[in-house]
Amino acid sequence: MSGFSVCMVTAPSMLEARDLGRSLLKERLVACVNLVPAVSSMYWWEGQIEEADEVLMILKTRAHLLDGLIGRIRELHSYSVPEVLSWPLGPGNPEYLTGWPPRPPDEGFPEPRLTSRKPVVMKRGIGSANGPSWRLPHGCD
Repeated sequence: MSGFSVCMVTAPSMLEARDLGRSLLKERLVACVNLVPAVSSMYWWEGQIEEADEVLMILKTRAHLLDGLIGRIRELHSYSVPEVLSWPLGPGNPEYLTGWPPRPPDEGFPEPRLTSRKPVVMKRGIGSANGPSWRLPHGCD
């Protein structure tokens, strides 16, 4: 599938990551935000090696929204130079990506659609001969 991207952003706290993620979702710049807590980062900053505990944000979006997304992150983020990296998304589960229907380039993501499919809470299944199975909530797997 073309036309989709995944972005990686780090934030200094879970509170800031949640606030930023909610803003990007409300503004329809992203379809989904995953927050990974307790990421240990080591990096060069102003001539020194720094270390910090951060939250990793994984953002799923459409490629044509990237410029606006990056600009909005720069406006809202507390870092003077926030990390925003993106990659084009290759083929994926078509059923998952149908939650990202094509839209005109000036529009973001639509309001969530009501479907007959109920989201499920991630839980360990009974499994099969190949081992345990896992079910993830629709939309953020």
